[in-house]
Amino acid sequence: MNVQDLPEALLVYIDMFNNGRFFESHEVLEGAWLENSSDFYQGLIIYAAAYVKRDWGNPRGVVRNFNKALNYLRKYRPAYLGLDVAFLVDHAEKCLAALAHAQPAAGDAAGGAAGDGAGDPAATLQRLVPSVRLEPAAHLIQGNEPEL
Repeated sequence: MNVQDLPEALLVYIDMFNNGRFFESHEVLEGAWLENSSDFYQGLIIYAAAYVKRDWGNPRGVVRNFNKALNYLRKYRPAYLGLDVAFLVDHAEKCLAALAHAQPAAGDAAGGAAGDGAGDPAATLQRLVPSVRLEPAAHLIQGNEPEL
């Protein structure tokens, strides 16, 4: 099986996600999720939503969404539908740890970003929660995934 054989909605999601269009990626995969109720798609949708919250400067939203996404994605490790799910899980866990370490500012009543408490909350979150690239690989496609 080739990467091009992956569902169209997933391929569009990956392209949008990799180009920083997190809200749009979340929206495009939602239609496919509504059709097949895929927990994997649900996890990816929420994973993208964490980046939307990051870009909005909302650390609590990032934490909530990464934790929810992990509840869906962990069971698909190490790989699923061509994606390195173990990498995504590890990245989210590292981001959560970085946010927890910077927690005093993250939980302030003003909704400020984690970090030094000064400056642009979104920029601080972008430093603590760096973007990743989704790189589908043919050898990570099992071929029996129900979404195919």
